[in-house]
Amino acid sequence: MVAIDGDSIAAGAIDRDDQGTNSGAAYVFVRDGAVWRCQQKLLADDGKPDDWFAQGLALRGDCVVVGANASNENGRKAGAVYVFTRQGDRWRQRRLLAADGREGDVFGQSVAFAGDHLVAGRPGRGGPGQVGQVYVLRGEIPAK
Repeated sequence: MVAIDGDSIAAGAIDRDDQGTNSGAAYVFVRDGAVWRCQQKLLADDGKPDDWFAQGLALRGDCVVVGANASNENGRKAGAVYVFTRQGDRWRQRRLLAADGREGDVFGQSVAFAGDHLVAGRPGRGGPGQVGQVYVLRGEIPAK
């Protein structure tokens, strides 16, 4: 997964093993003239094996949103979303969980910006004939 906004690129690597097998990582690159340099590797503070951190990825200005759709905080593969905010050259994070999350939701498999809101997909939630759910998270991202 790759996201681009202006002079910044975020690239995901779900199979990175920094915090255990397939824990995942995201990299933020910034352009300095004609050269791109890696500004920071992003990891979940609570990352674990098989989280698939960076399965979902979105970038807008000083905000990177990273989905870890196999995170197990709300049950096996319930998922989580991490919001990283750039402060200078560093990125600060906070984790979001679905309030009604449960096993198999894979919350955060897809993430995107919709105006001033964050949208996170949860394709595992749904019953017969349903195709999942989308969360609109208001107030979770900084102003552009």
